[in-house]
Amino acid sequence: MRSVKNIKNISGQSALEFALTVPLILILVLAAAQAGFMVYSRMQMQQASREAARIISTTNNNYLALRTAKAICGTDARIVIEPGEENRRRLGDMVTVRISRKPEGFLQIIDWISGREIVLMSEAIMRMECGRDDI
Repeated sequence: MRSVKNIKNISGQSALEFALTVPLILILVLAAAQAGFMVYSRMQMQQASREAARIISTTNNNYLALRTAKAICGTDARIVIEPGEENRRRLGDMVTVRISRKPEGFLQIIDWISGREIVLMSEAIMRMECGRDDI
């Protein structure tokens, strides 16, 4: 039969193991949640770039495209349209919309630790269905 002293040692060992493993499990759970949020943000940016490229290709309107993209992925996103001038685009030309944004949350800590800047990027290319030739 076990003595009372041995039972106390076993429960103390269990408490120590629990205290050592909980932070590791918590870090893994938070990292998985951040990875999911990053995937969600990337999908949001892809949707914004596709929608902006579609708007430009059908209306040739930079303002409407920028407003729509910022409404989808946030005002902190950097949006580049090529070619940038509406009057340079012709029917059949290709228009490119690039969106980049720094992720939020835990990845900012990784930025700080690694010394590298993490930036999410998305790009969409579409053929102009209207342009200067239509006017």
